Amino acid sequence: MKRKIAIIFWDGWLDVSPTLQYLINKLNEFNFEVDVFIKDDNEFTLDSINDFEKVGINFIRIKTINGHNFLYFFLYFLRKIKLFNVIFLNKIINKIILKILQKLEYYRIQCFAKAIFKYEKKFNLIFCVDAISLYLLDQSKLKYNSLYYLSLELGETPKHVSSSLKNKILSNEKKYFKEIIEYTIIQDTYRWKALKRHIGIESNKMLELPNSTNFINEIEKKYLNNFFLENFNLERDTKIVLSAGMISKNVCSIEIAEAIGNYNFKDKVKIIFHDRIIKNQNQAYLSDVILKGKNNLIISNKAVKFNELYKIFSSAHIGLAIYNGNISDNYKFMAGASGKLYQYLKFGLPVITSNLPGFKELVLENNIGLVITDPNEIPIAVEKIFNNYSFYRSNVLTVFNNKLKIDIFLNRIIEQINISIQ
Repeated sequence: MKRKIAIIFWDGWLDVSPTLQYLINKLNEFNFEVDVFIKDDNEFTLDSINDFEKVGINFIRIKTINGHNFLYFFLYFLRKIKLFNVIFLNKIINKIILKILQKLEYYRIQCFAKAIFKYEKKFNLIFCVDAISLYLLDQSKLKYNSLYYLSLELGETPKHVSSSLKNKILSNEKKYFKEIIEYTIIQDTYRWKALKRHIGIESNKMLELPNSTNFINEIEKKYLNNFFLENFNLERDTKIVLSAGMISKNVCSIEIAEAIGNYNFKDKVKIIFHDRIIKNQNQAYLSDVILKGKNNLIISNKAVKFNELYKIFSSAHIGLAIYNGNISDNYKFMAGASGKLYQYLKFGLPVITSNLPGFKELVLENNIGLVITDPNEIPIAVEKIFNNYSFYRSNVLTVFNNKLKIDIFLNRIIEQINISIQ
């Protein structure tokens, strides 16, 4: 008889949650019966669900907006713009809109909980993804034997929740950690310490699962690694330094652009910022980035499906994983959570990272790149890596395959699950 596992995932962004996708695949590989409760409000694509359903994964897709789709997104849009030139009128309107959005968000959360409440199956184990899923579990009264907590974000709650609901979510999280949660699955020890501080608990029940990936597959091996060369008509001997994921202050984009814009590289070097949702960017910020990056910078917004990201990462030579640690704990403790970092390593790219907790130990101790304290150091770091490129690249491929690919961590988690529900 198959052992039954449920995953509660309020956020819903499955197509851009590789950690969760890998976990679901691994559970299926070990013959667990998996049910995934997921929000489905047409806010994002859910293409990967079709592939999962073909191999027997059961998705319970829950609509939480129903007839309020237009109202919800219209109000969200209104908060982004200024309707009046008079400041106090904008503040009043924004407060009213926020109150309505908070009511709608509460309604959405209750809709999700009620949908789960109707589900009568008993599970051997439930995974709750972040604090909101613990709250939904508490509201739903699902039956289960063991509970694991999967932490993807630190201290995050859904947008537009009221302060009173946020307090309830966080209070509920603390209760579950103290009384019920058997293990927390989180990206690394630094984020685990930050999470424990955030909740106010002491626990050693942690399983590490970085936002990593697996080694290059056959489809990826056949790709010609020429995505940027073709799309931007670059010369064959151009050396590409890639910053993937977003263009924003969170990843110091202006500071990086300024540092490389004024530098005269020895070789044909181009720094490429690749952001597939660039149309949503702050245009003033983006214009400043372009201005400061001058001829050394290329902005790429060529749309690539999530399962075709290999085209991006395999087409570069060095990867940048620079973060502004002052934004929040999510960015300060990003080493284990940086998906692009592990994508770089998968394809043999030496990396240049911020000197934030976890990066130094990973990068310098394994000789897979360089760590910097200021974006102004990036040009020199780029030159140093290219001067000894084969050394760094060889180390990257060895270290990733032997220490960092996600299957290594997932197999340990499966071992613990088998102990928990034997």
